[in-house]
Formats: sequence, structure tokens, C-alpha cells
Amino acid sequence: MTLLKKNEEHIAVIQARMGSTRFSGKTMALIAGRPLLWHIIERLKRSVYLTKIVLATSEAKENDILEELSSKQKIFFIRGDEHDVLSRFELAFKVYKPSTITRICGDCPLVEPSFIDRSIEQIVQQDVDYLKADCPEVIHQGIETLSNFCFKQNLSFKEDPIVKEHVTPLIYKKSRLYKIGRINLFEYEKKSGIRFSVDTRSDLKFIRELYRKSGKQPSNLSIKEALDLIDRDPSLLAYNEHVIQKSARQKTEYIYFYHKGLINEYFLKLAQDYAEKKGFGVKFFTAEVNSKKIIKLKSYGFKVKHLKNDREFFQIVFKDSPELIYLPLISLPKELSDLYALKNEKKRKVYKLIKC
Repeated sequence: MTLLKKNEEHIAVIQARMGSTRFSGKTMALIAGRPLLWHIIERLKRSVYLTKIVLATSEAKENDILEELSSKQKIFFIRGDEHDVLSRFELAFKVYKPSTITRICGDCPLVEPSFIDRSIEQIVQQDVDYLKADCPEVIHQGIETLSNFCFKQNLSFKEDPIVKEHVTPLIYKKSRLYKIGRINLFEYEKKSGIRFSVDTRSDLKFIRELYRKSGKQPSNLSIKEALDLIDRDPSLLAYNEHVIQKSARQKTEYIYFYHKGLINEYFLKLAQDYAEKKGFGVKFFTAEVNSKKIIKLKSYGFKVKHLKNDREFFQIVFKDSPELIYLPLISLPKELSDLYALKNEKKRKVYKLIKC
């Protein structure tokens, strides 16, 4: 392996928060008895070249638990804007001044440290800014290594909403600005179409089942071993093959659900379908005081905000302008009626779907 220069920083930055709108709280969801984030950290610690592991989370109080875990795991952490992910990376970049920065999505429990080491090694050895694989698709998800120069240049696009959310999508469109290297892959790494990231409850069930079938200890299941399991039992793919993989260039769309006590399986399935099959962020708002019903919503991985009345919900909709809202048949303020086109939901007569 290439010897890197002494005193160079090669950092991994884990972007993670508890407030995911497709699956709230997933970062602390248990896999083989350990939180998802714990798996990522433990695997990154096995890297030969990483000098620092940094958790980049938001300042929201719900993320205090992630800071506590990072402290227990003896890694670094920074906190910043909830929605501007790039700004959190920029903070880490300014504090640690790395030669390379590896972006790690906080939903990838099978992240491979050996692939990160190969990426860092090739960027240094080839003197390039980022790498392209020798095939169209790569099995590794949620990993990206950039040179210091590449990340610095990327900051010039930081006002772009897509860049704020996804950090690096414009690097590929503006490739003329960078020196591009190539990384060769093993045959098993060239597979695609299998989701090892945890964006939804179905993804979590899939990863849990892989661990159960393998009998591996927490953080010890490799991607190659997972692929071997799937080769022997392709039916495992049924757990999450329906889940849509959002593009890194795709801005998140949202559907807001407002309910007043009428929760049933159809209601929950509709929300789950929007999250898993359409890639929507899902938020629930409720005037319900029945704690059991609220707990049920949260058990499905949805964020729930309690409201005092209808007007409070309308104010939130005006402020956020979600693409879709789903609510009981209640009177709408004229401003909302003008803003959204009404469409009756056929399967549930007491609700209506309103599309922007």
C-alpha cells in the first residue's frame, strides 16, 4: 500500500441526524443489537488511512443522542444547520484541514473500510481530485472521497439548494474543473440494484435479516458475505427491492399528513408507499391526544408534530409549501384553495389529497 505523508489529515465525515423524513430515528435503529451509527463508526475505525472520524449532525435537540454515542465511541463531532448538510461538511473541513475528505452517509451499515483506503490511496498515488469506477454501477453506497482542492472548489456552489442537501452532485457536472482518476473494482463490487443503505423500514428489515441469516457479530458482516447470502437465497431481495433509490441530484419532495384520530392500516400504508416507492419525505401533524395512536405513527418511522388546531397546520403549509398534503375533509382557507388543486381521494372518502 502507498505510504501517505506524515501529518496529513484524511478524515471521514458521517452525515447523520435523527430527523429523517423517510424513516425518522433510523440512525439509532438496532441492527444485531447495536445502533446503525455504531456499526458505521466501528467499521470506519478499521481503516488504515483515516486519521479522524467526524460525526456531522445538526443542532436540533433530538440529535443529542448522536453526540453522546460519538463521545462514547471516542470520535469527533460537529453540529450545524439541520437542512444545510454541506455547511456541516464545511465546518469539519475548516476545523481539520484535511488532504482528503470522505463523505459517509449515516444510513450505510455495511460501509467497507478497505474501499475507503483504496480510494484515499488512489487519489494520493494518482494525484487526482476524485475517482471514477471502471464500471457504470458500484455496490458501495454512501461513500465518496474527495481531495482538498475538489472539496474547496465544491464550496463555490454552496448556495445551490441541491448542493446544500446532497453535498457533491455538481462535481460530476463540472468535471472539467478537476483531475479525475480511476479506481479498479473487484468483480463483486460491480454489482448494482441491491440496496444496502437504510432509508426506510423495509431497508432495515433487509439488513437485520442478512445479519440473522449470517450469524455474524455486530459490524462484522462484509458486503461480499452479504452478496453470497443473496446468491444462495435471492428471495431476500423481496424485503426492499420495491424501495426507490433517490438520485443524488434529486431534491426531496414532501407530503404532509394531517389527521384527527382516523388512523388505520390504509392510512399508514399510503404514507409508507410515498416514502418507499416514491421517495417522498413524510411528516405527520395531528390534533390527536390519544398517545397510543401517536406511538403507533412513530413506530412506523414517521415524525409526528402535535398541533392545537387546523389553523396551525395551515400556517405550516404556507411556510413550507410541501408538494402534497393529505388531510380530512375540512374547510380550507381561500389562500390554500388558490395555491393547491383539489383532488378527492377515492379509497378514503373522509380524506382528500391536495397537490401543489
